Amino acid sequence: MRYFFASEATIPVRAETREAEEMISQLVFGDVVIALEGGSGWTKVRNTGDGYEGWVSTNMLCPMAEEEVAKWPDWRYITTPSFLWPEGGGASMMLPAGARIPETNGENAFQIGNRRWEMKEVLGIEPADRSMLVPLAQHFLYTPYLWGGKSSFGIDCSGLTQTIYRMCGISIPRDSSIQQKKGKTIPFGQHQAGDLAFFSKKGQQRVTHVGIIMNHHQLIHASGRVRIDDFVEQGIQHAVSQQLTHHLVSINRYF
Repeated sequence: MRYFFASEATIPVRAETREAEEMISQLVFGDVVIALEGGSGWTKVRNTGDGYEGWVSTNMLCPMAEEEVAKWPDWRYITTPSFLWPEGGGASMMLPAGARIPETNGENAFQIGNRRWEMKEVLGIEPADRSMLVPLAQHFLYTPYLWGGKSSFGIDCSGLTQTIYRMCGISIPRDSSIQQKKGKTIPFGQHQAGDLAFFSKKGQQRVTHVGIIMNHHQLIHASGRVRIDDFVEQGIQHAVSQQLTHHLVSINRYF
């Protein structure tokens, strides 16, 4: 297998091999992928974290040896945008919340493939437990909505839920419709902070939206931007207008 490391802050994952194609997801700094096929400057990859596949520009990836994958079993997740510097100087790179770096046991630098980075201050955590699901989600408040996005630079609804769960050591699929098929269904009224709630458009049952339950009456989700709205038995009620914007399909628990 050929392994690559996502060595840019964010990397578009596209449906086909053109820059103008739809961005179906993203890699963020620290993602490790397997190359499936490639050519003409593009590589089809599978994310080792969630199995999601798509095409990325090859020059945005850093080749890494298989033994390096095993070398870095532990990671630290960025909670507040932080800077990395290429060793030897040069322009810094700002990493978004949701990115990750190897756990270096106190070292201020790490190397993957032929690239080496230095850290001066990184605001991050080791994978947390489920009690941190809601506090971590609040780090993403006001992040603009971006179809396919998975970081604090721009994120979509299922990108938010997957990223927060990943930061807490829980692996769930990329897309909301597939996330909803996993986990244990919980009746309304028995939900807890950290459960996921899935929604459809009015009159439909197909899942098109997801959010993280904060408490009995509130939910955090990405809709226009990451925001907090009211959670009622019928669905999501806009905190200001009080209009019902999304219709509840199910509540799922993964822990």
